[in-house]
Amino acid sequence: MATSDLLNAGPARRFVPADPRGAGERRTAVMPDKHMKKMVLAMLVIASFACCALSTASLAFAAAAGDIDLGQITVAPARLSPGQHPNIEARVGLSRRAAGASRVVNVIAVVTRPDNRSRSWNWKKVRVSKDAARTITVPKEYETSVVGAYRVEILVYSDDMKRRLARRTRTFDVADRREARGKKGAAEDGKGPAVDAGGKGRERAYLGLGLYGNTLNLAGGGMVLLWPSKNIGIEGIYTTGDFTSYEGRLIGKIGLSQAYSVYGGIGYIHVTKDESIIGVPTRFSDSSVSGVVGVEAALGRRMLLYVEASGSAIELEKNVASGAQTVKATVEYAPVTIGIGLVMTIF
Repeated sequence: MATSDLLNAGPARRFVPADPRGAGERRTAVMPDKHMKKMVLAMLVIASFACCALSTASLAFAAAAGDIDLGQITVAPARLSPGQHPNIEARVGLSRRAAGASRVVNVIAVVTRPDNRSRSWNWKKVRVSKDAARTITVPKEYETSVVGAYRVEILVYSDDMKRRLARRTRTFDVADRREARGKKGAAEDGKGPAVDAGGKGRERAYLGLGLYGNTLNLAGGGMVLLWPSKNIGIEGIYTTGDFTSYEGRLIGKIGLSQAYSVYGGIGYIHVTKDESIIGVPTRFSDSSVSGVVGVEAALGRRMLLYVEASGSAIELEKNVASGAQTVKATVEYAPVTIGIGLVMTIF
């Protein structure tokens, strides 16, 4: 009997004819080199560990930076005419959870004009404590002749100037007298953009739910993200399609800017696929350690896009017998694939 009579047509399964000198056993053709799969998986795992290590270091630095309590920048008025100056203040204190009763820091204030010219001031060796915050007042020693948005930035550095501990920004507008009359700036009513100690304007996400698609091992489903820490999270994915799989991951994230972060992690994946082999219903299944690296992009305050490369050493093989015939069937599963997720943060 020819091989084509034994199998349903499909690119995922390949067989070679039995040796005419031997019994009726049939085997699959040689599949892609398993050593290459293991090498790719090892590289992804190494990259994931590196991301987790960097995330842990970033988390430790964020904990130190969180000891400084930098209040919102107040700008009044937030919309004014050329030649006028607003009153700009911010309060710097020591968080209640910080070790010690006081700390010495350096404070820098920068005002940047619409033409990108800036003026800065430096307050050295400022001692802040838990009981009393220090008020930083920005001098009115800069030009406001250019119409447009002015940016105020206040940064707090460690005593040795090697670490940035906190940062906030705010804007105010300079307009001609007719535009300025009767209008208020965004910062005046407390809605101006504020940046936390890590320099990120986005709200921190604790829990997110969304959709996930696997582009090479075609499947789609849902994903859930839980962030017990700002930089360390737990991810769960379930997809169905050409393959059915579920996967759990431990991931670490590093922020690059207000809109983008990179992440990596390791996990565990289980994959199944049902096929009919020589007329016998057969379920292929395998489990493996997995690795992932990817990019997180903010599409809005609550919408996040994830694009990632993940890898595993899944091998879907099984010996199938029907009467006197035995075949070793293999379903091809891409060891490295691209995944895309769209997540909305719940809180």
